Amino acid sequence: IPAGFDFDAFSTDALLTRMEVKEGRIVLPDGVSYQMMVLPRNGEITLEALRKIASLVQAGASVYGTRPQRSGTLHDLEHMVEYEELVNMMWGRNNTPQGCSHYGKGTVYWGMSLTDAVSKAGMMPDVTVPEKRKFYYAHRTLWDGEIYFLDNHEDTPLAHTFIFRTSKRYAELWNPVTGKRYSLQSTLTADGRISVPLQMAARESYFVIFSDAQSTGQLPVKEWNMQEKTTFIQGDWTVDFSEKLGGPGKVVFTALTDWTSHKDERIKYYSGTAVYRHNLMMDDKRSESRYLLRFDKLASIARIVLNGREVGTVWCSPWEIDITEALETGENKLEIYVANSLMNRMIGDSMLPEDQRITYSATSIATPGMSLIPSGIIGSVQLVRQMSASNSSDK
Repeated sequence: IPAGFDFDAFSTDALLTRMEVKEGRIVLPDGVSYQMMVLPRNGEITLEALRKIASLVQAGASVYGTRPQRSGTLHDLEHMVEYEELVNMMWGRNNTPQGCSHYGKGTVYWGMSLTDAVSKAGMMPDVTVPEKRKFYYAHRTLWDGEIYFLDNHEDTPLAHTFIFRTSKRYAELWNPVTGKRYSLQSTLTADGRISVPLQMAARESYFVIFSDAQSTGQLPVKEWNMQEKTTFIQGDWTVDFSEKLGGPGKVVFTALTDWTSHKDERIKYYSGTAVYRHNLMMDDKRSESRYLLRFDKLASIARIVLNGREVGTVWCSPWEIDITEALETGENKLEIYVANSLMNRMIGDSMLPEDQRITYSATSIATPGMSLIPSGIIGSVQLVRQMSASNSSDK
């Protein structure tokens, strides 16, 4: 499938009972529509299906596929004259290895790549996705707008100017992790599409919404070229592992390492919630800046409490959270409640007598040879000050 296009597979029954053509597009009863139909590569199509395809092409559909060679059913043998005539009307009588043929209001393409057929049909990509990287998207059209879901499916950040196949003028970014909405800068291209520059963190995803009406509320404009000043949080951390769950209680971490690499087996095989505590110093909080708490690696989920105020939960990319409202000038009491998978405790328990185990399962789930799942805060925790470009001169 060419980049920037999506597809659905369908059965012969769906072809016969659910498809019609409106304004050159193949349309289903639920409103989903398609610009082109792709036929089986083996050239095997029943007469009943061929009749339906012919009616769709005649009504204006575009079809791409190998010239049908046979029906594949004994029932159609006595109707091969009709079968061959339908093929000749759509693919031409000369049986050329490559070409396109007009039949009624529609066109049939064959013998070329699907990318070439799409180009010849004048089809524009739904969205211009980045080349040579794993990137996914989904698109839904509403009566008053367009919804695009974008997914940077790689472990590296992305900056890309996306061109969306829509003429709706106003674009918004909806962040599914924070629930925040932003207005986006957009440009109308020469061919009537909308160009929007976007940046995404590794493994980040969000929605881009288009409409012809501006939002009733005054949404902030999303700034991509924010200036950042990063401070690595230094010093020891007190970490409290619940003794009821087999942990050692309070211990001191001089470095933020994976629990599974710890020498103490009460930490190595710990499962549950452990509380990291650290006193964070803020010399001078600037009112014009935003402050983020950012993690190198977090396994698996963390609830952030700052100065007794619950800030929120970090559980996915971009592994950061805005702590601006709770942060104060001077000393700040930071608590991070980190929870991991139950599997590590079950692996540890599998090596113990039953009367010493913390977990229980009717049937064996874990065995001593299984790999432990990384857990805890791993690497560094960073305090990130973000400034808009207009304020970046004041470091």
